[in-house]
Amino acid sequence: MRLKILLLQIFILLVVSQAGYSSNGKYLFDTIMSKSRYVKHAIVPNSLGEKQTRKNFKLLFSGQEDPATVRIAVAPSRDHYTLKETLKYLFFGREASSSFLSGTVTSHGVLTNAHGFFEEIPSFRNKFLNFIRSEKLYYRPLVPLKIEQGLTLKHFNSDNEDFYYRETDSNLEDTIHNIYTVKNIKSVLIAKPYIESQIPIKTGGYFGKTNPLYDLAIIKYEEGHNPLHICQITKEIPSSEIVKVKIYQYPSGHPLQKMSEEYAHFSCEKHPYCYTFLCEKRSSCSTKHHCITLPGSSGSSLRDAKNGEIIGVHRGGYVHKTIKVNKEGVEEEIEEGHNTFVPLSESIIKNVNYQIYPQKEIDNPNK
Repeated sequence: MRLKILLLQIFILLVVSQAGYSSNGKYLFDTIMSKSRYVKHAIVPNSLGEKQTRKNFKLLFSGQEDPATVRIAVAPSRDHYTLKETLKYLFFGREASSSFLSGTVTSHGVLTNAHGFFEEIPSFRNKFLNFIRSEKLYYRPLVPLKIEQGLTLKHFNSDNEDFYYRETDSNLEDTIHNIYTVKNIKSVLIAKPYIESQIPIKTGGYFGKTNPLYDLAIIKYEEGHNPLHICQITKEIPSSEIVKVKIYQYPSGHPLQKMSEEYAHFSCEKHPYCYTFLCEKRSSCSTKHHCITLPGSSGSSLRDAKNGEIIGVHRGGYVHKTIKVNKEGVEEEIEEGHNTFVPLSESIIKNVNYQIYPQKEIDNPNK
């Protein structure tokens, strides 16, 4: 009998390694490995084209942190677990792994990215769609777990400077404290056009493509809660094409907050500084910045270095190598690239109004 049970367990583990499952059974034997909603990140060159490293992050010591900048943890709900995730939970009590975003507390709620609340359903169907380079994919929603703030570095001293830059350190996790937990979170809203051509599926996911120009989300807290620290959103997009900005963030989900300061660029082919949701030339707009970021920095706000107001939200970036001829006439390999962001103002934030959490009766968001 024990041998049969052992063989059954081995069989289940083999199935788990190849398949996934949504607990309602819809994706049984149709899923593969879990894959987070992917947005590229890179340590981009600065505005002068000079290479940067993690050491270019500014460490924030006692009194230098921004109290409105928070770390957001998200994960799939149990209703959308794969078979592997379901069995781990049933047999070992292990929850699905979480991921991190950065966000900023504002008078509207916690401002961040929409892409942090979506994950490609890990299915063979999506694998095929990715293979044929389809823009449309099946997504499952992620839910917020907690919103946290890192403490000052004044309690930590290390002879090894890398201690402050490495991706994470479990010994520091107990130094971060909650600002909001799930019971304090009322809802999550996104900009409606972020997912285009949606065909809702009964499990509460979505089928469509994403539009990075609307990669915005707001986490609303329960009514009656008055945040102690908030950051103001600009009323108007800056009139200058180039603006010096600061980004407070939790790169790689590290519990210690860091900051990067560089230049951001605004331009639009229709007319300068046109960043409204009604602009038909919006797809031609170019917004980029040269602050250092990493995964986990998504959702960080771009602050005008002069007045501290939010003028955009970081979403991702890229870097590539190219060959150029230097002043001496010698070819050399250099890195090029930049980060991207979504411009923001008080008039734009009003369009972040489509609720994805808690899920209502599934309808077509395009209606």
